[in-house]
Amino acid sequence: MNANANTNRVSDAVNLYAEQDALLKTSNPAGWRSDQTAIELKYQFYKNILKTYQKKPSDSERKTLLYVRREIRRMDTELRPSLLKKLWNHPVASAVRAFIFGNYKNLKQQTAIVQGIEKSVIRDQNLQSLRDELKKAEFNISIDTALQGMIRHGFDSFHIRYVDPLHCKNTNFVLHFEKIPGSDTYYFKQYTASAQPDLKSAMKNDHAVVKQTFSLQNDLAFSAQDAATLVNRRHICKSINGREKWVSLNLSKINSFGKTHLHEKTFDVRKAVSKLPLKNNNADYIEKLISTLKTGASRVVDLVGQGGRAIKCTVKAAPHIGKLLLFDVNNKAIDLGQLIKGAALQLSTDLGKVVNMTPTSEYDDLPQPKRKGKHM
Repeated sequence: MNANANTNRVSDAVNLYAEQDALLKTSNPAGWRSDQTAIELKYQFYKNILKTYQKKPSDSERKTLLYVRREIRRMDTELRPSLLKKLWNHPVASAVRAFIFGNYKNLKQQTAIVQGIEKSVIRDQNLQSLRDELKKAEFNISIDTALQGMIRHGFDSFHIRYVDPLHCKNTNFVLHFEKIPGSDTYYFKQYTASAQPDLKSAMKNDHAVVKQTFSLQNDLAFSAQDAATLVNRRHICKSINGREKWVSLNLSKINSFGKTHLHEKTFDVRKAVSKLPLKNNNADYIEKLISTLKTGASRVVDLVGQGGRAIKCTVKAAPHIGKLLLFDVNNKAIDLGQLIKGAALQLSTDLGKVVNMTPTSEYDDLPQPKRKGKHM
């Protein structure tokens, strides 16, 4: 039974496998060319196409079968190489034969169709993988439009500017992407973070801002928020070799590509928080406070001051001097020692009052029986 003249079943099967090939190339961009198992699977699939549709094909199917036969010969040469096969199936020799027999244009067209399908799938998969990499590094604002455009151009490398005023205040980013060698797949290589100059610096045309490049391939990874904190001259707490360390940028070695140079400090933030006269001593509240401080951010809390009055203040970690810093609503520094001393003094005074008012015995406040006089 002849196939419908408008249907090319061979092309449909070839295109279907092109999508599978594209998934292989995105999952193993550096090694798919030498994956013998994958080549063998494709070889067997193409042999099945030939076996299934070589009898009574339509005209369009016959043309596509020429492409299938050429690919079978090419893959057979890769799987079971010999000098004769290499010479006969060399791309130049294959192109010359196709030109002589009038098949060159047809084979070129079929090759272009398959490559087009693969490129489309690879771009979609690559875009999704880059989204995942960006999300992992906490770059949460979508840059899909720019990514799609850059990927479509096929540059060896490209960069995209990024800002997130809500989560990464006063910080500009440049995100760098490169092709994995030997593939059309891009990866998120590194990003550069730079602190935005304040108005005073901008008016003076002062360009001496803190800038640092962070690699995504380093063992110690930094998120976008981490980088924003560091270039704005603050500290963050990271786990280094299984121990918590407070790190800041080494300002003598900034503004250069490559290794991120850090200063490391040890600071027991939990112990420091335990000394605060917090109004809210709920365990969950304290854990959230500690977690916030470890990111380098500040937190507004209520402390208990003299007279039991609540004092609203901002607290932030200062590991370089080994303590917490407190500021009131007017951004004026608060002396934690004096605050604690005042609260302790008030507590001592209150306890003293209670002691003086408390009966010495649980029976002392009861009416006592009258003593009878001694009879002579």
